[in-house]
Amino acid sequence: MAPGFRLPASRRKMRIHVLSVGQENGDSMNREGKPIPGPWVFHLREEEGGTHRKLADAIQARVFPGDNVMLSVVRFEPNAAGRVHHHLEEQWGVLIEGSCVRIQGNEEAPMRAGSFWHTPSGVPRGLRAGADGALVLDIFSPPRPDYKQPGEGFGRP
Repeated sequence: MAPGFRLPASRRKMRIHVLSVGQENGDSMNREGKPIPGPWVFHLREEEGGTHRKLADAIQARVFPGDNVMLSVVRFEPNAAGRVHHHLEEQWGVLIEGSCVRIQGNEEAPMRAGSFWHTPSGVPRGLRAGADGALVLDIFSPPRPDYKQPGEGFGRP
């Protein structure tokens, strides 16, 4: 690891093999046969890494908690809808691919790949994926305690 780099406490507990420079072996390769660079590198479209969580039928998340911020990579199958819910954590979201309708408070807004949004603490929120599904990157601050463990479900109704 680089001098001065320290993994967040939530990552120090994980057993992750770190490659040495030039190391190539089957234990340290991803499914495409490429070397895995280290415990601090992840990919939006890879299924490895993170805490897996089923938010609802047809909605799966991989959660990456840090000490102060949490990322959640959420895949919505075509036309899947997450129920409107709320939580205390501030939330930003980025629609990486697909399309959706973002629900926030009493408003609904169509989104396309590249759109992003901000939701303050306590505001009701939800999302309906379009016919092509959706891949969303959610950012929470502080990290959501209920998402640090595998499980099911959204926040409070």
